[in-house]
Amino acid sequence: MNRAIALLLLACPSAGAAWQWELGGSLKGIASFQRLRQTGVFSASNLPSLEQRFRLQGSLVRSWLRAEAAHEQSLLLQRPLPAAFPIPSLSPASAWEANSRVTGDSTTSWTQRLDRAFVQLSYSTAELRVGKQVIDTGVGRLFTAVSQVQRYPFVFIDQEYPKTEDAVALAWKGPLTLEARYLPKVRGQRKDGFHLRAKGNQGGYDVAITAGRSDDKPYVGIEAAGNLGDSLLRAEIVGYEWGSASAVQALVGIDRVFSPSWSGQAEVFFNGFGTAGGYTFGPFTHRSAPYRGRWYAGASATWTISPRWKASFGGMANLHDPSGLAYLHTECSLRESLDLVVGQYLGLGGVSSELGGRLAVPGLPGVAVGLPDTSFVELRYYF
Repeated sequence: MNRAIALLLLACPSAGAAWQWELGGSLKGIASFQRLRQTGVFSASNLPSLEQRFRLQGSLVRSWLRAEAAHEQSLLLQRPLPAAFPIPSLSPASAWEANSRVTGDSTTSWTQRLDRAFVQLSYSTAELRVGKQVIDTGVGRLFTAVSQVQRYPFVFIDQEYPKTEDAVALAWKGPLTLEARYLPKVRGQRKDGFHLRAKGNQGGYDVAITAGRSDDKPYVGIEAAGNLGDSLLRAEIVGYEWGSASAVQALVGIDRVFSPSWSGQAEVFFNGFGTAGGYTFGPFTHRSAPYRGRWYAGASATWTISPRWKASFGGMANLHDPSGLAYLHTECSLRESLDLVVGQYLGLGGVSSELGGRLAVPGLPGVAVGLPDTSFVELRYYF
C-alpha cells in the first residue's frame, strides 16, 4: 500500500505544473513497561515491550482537488503473557475495518492500517470530502460531548494523529458556516450516523447548533466559544434519546496562555450515560463515550523550558470514586526532525475505582481488570 501511494504521488506532477504533492512520514521506536492492574487474567503483572511504528503519508493538490492518504505499520515485541480467557475489545468498530494483522505469535505482532484516505473537492465557499478522514465535532479538548469515531485508550502512547472514520462531509463556509457529515453504520449498529452543524458569531462568541445521530441515538445540542480577557472559554451541551430513555452530555472548558513558556487548559464534563459508582468491566451504554462515571474534571499544562526542551503534564479525575489518571511527558529535540520523549501514565484511586483500581468482569468471579501504569521512552524521527 505505501509503495503504491508513493508511486502515484511521484507520477502525478508530470500531468502539469499546477499539481503539487507532498510525501513524508515518521519512524517511531517505543520502549515501554506496563504494571498491569488485574486479578485472575494474566500469570504476571509486568509487561515490558518494544514497538516500531512506521508511517508514510502523502497528499496531491491541484486548485480545487486534494487527495490525501496515510498508511501505518507496527512491529511489537513483548514477553509472552497469555490470558486465562479471551479479553473482549470495548472499542467500537469502523465501517471499513482498515486494520489487519500481517503475522505474529506469542511474542511478536506485525500489524498494518490505512489511517486515512480521502478526496476533497473545493469550489468557492463549498467543500466536499469523501473517504477515511478526521471528524471534527464540538468544542471539547479533554472530553467530548459528541463523538463519531473510535477513541484512543486512555494510556495509549503517542496520540499525535487523530483517529479517523469513513464519512462523506459537506461544508459551506459563508457568513454562516454549515456542515453535514454522513457516517455508514458499523457492526452492532442499526442505523447510519450523521452530524449537522450551523455556526455563526454572536456578540463576539462563536455559537453553533448541532444535531445528528451517534451510536443509534439521535441528539441535538448547542456549543459556544469566545475570548474572555486573555482566556478562551468553551461550553457545550447535547441531549440524546434512545428508546424511552434520554441523557445529557455537557462540558465547560477554559484555555489560557500565561506566558511565552506556559500555557494550560481545564475542563469539567458531565456524562449522562454514566453512573455514580458500582462500575464493572463491560460494554459502555454509549460506545462513543468511554466513561463510566458521571462527573469528571481534567487539566493539562505545557511548559516550554527552552527551544529544545518541553514538558507536558496533567490528567483527569472521576469525581465520584474519586480516582484519577495523571501523565507526564518530557520532550527533547535532539536535532531537526529527531525528538526524544520520556513519559509516564499513573492511575490513582481505590481498589474498585474506574481510573486507579480493578473493575470486576461480569460472569467471571474473582476476575478484575483496570488501567495499567505505563512508563515509556520514545524516539521519533520525521521525514
